[in-house]
Amino acid sequence: MKILMILSIAGLAFGQLPWPHPPQNQVKPIGNSWGIYQDYGGSPYVHNGDDIMTTPLCPVTAIKNGYVKAIWNSGTLYRGIVVADSAGAALCFGFQYYPVGSIKVQVGDTVYVGDTIAKVVTWTVAGFHHNHFSRNRNSGVTWSSYGGYVKNPLVLLAPDN
Repeated sequence: MKILMILSIAGLAFGQLPWPHPPQNQVKPIGNSWGIYQDYGGSPYVHNGDDIMTTPLCPVTAIKNGYVKAIWNSGTLYRGIVVADSAGAALCFGFQYYPVGSIKVQVGDTVYVGDTIAKVVTWTVAGFHHNHFSRNRNSGVTWSSYGGYVKNPLVLLAPDN
């Protein structure tokens, strides 16, 4: 029991969730990883998610049953979705899918594992079409922002090789 608690965060055991792009049981390449230092000439920062590399317009699928807490639209390349564990207002965890287009859900919707919630946008840098995927935490029936970044989500995905 003690080992299981150590290997679990917010009720999720490591390596138990599917990948957010079909086929969901297949490892995808990673562009920028969680926690790497980035400086593109502006304000340096630590990358707060994992850029899962894929093809433009690839479906983005829910990896866990949950509730759409936030959708933001800051232009064609800067749209995102957060699907959280709870429909209530209490502090809870969620997953951020970003940047996405062709959004198929609305705030307040219930989604299920495998549901297509959006598509990956065609990124401006050739060959860098990706889903910036992160584990977040916030409170509220809806989230006015995507919340705080809490951990590397790759440790929750299976397969994990």
